[in-house]
Amino acid sequence: MQYEISGFSDTVIATIPMPSGSNPSGVVFDSYNGEIYVTNFFQTGVGVGGVGGVGIISIIGDNTNTIVDNLLLDSAPEDIVVDSATGQIYATDLSNIVDVISAFGTIDPQQGIRL
Repeated sequence: MQYEISGFSDTVIATIPMPSGSNPSGVVFDSYNGEIYVTNFFQTGVGVGGVGGVGIISIIGDNTNTIVDNLLLDSAPEDIVVDSATGQIYATDLSNIVDVISAFGTIDPQQGIRL
């Protein structure tokens, strides 16, 4: 579960169901596009076209409080940050890799950074 908490009243105002078996570990809000990104650690997911991956990043629409898409990764994402100026998302994993995800929701393996 992912909870939305009001900063004004410090109360839960929405509960957002996450994919079955997910283990949310990181969350970030992109103020430019109004989307929330949640890393799901060790989540074996199925995305568009039935393709699977080790982990997923769920994209939540701020206006709807629903998951609008899941990005599949070949790694188990933990922490996440967004560069609102460029729209790029950076997610770290246990393999010492930073996945770089474009503003279009595509993962560019050429941009993956091994630490």
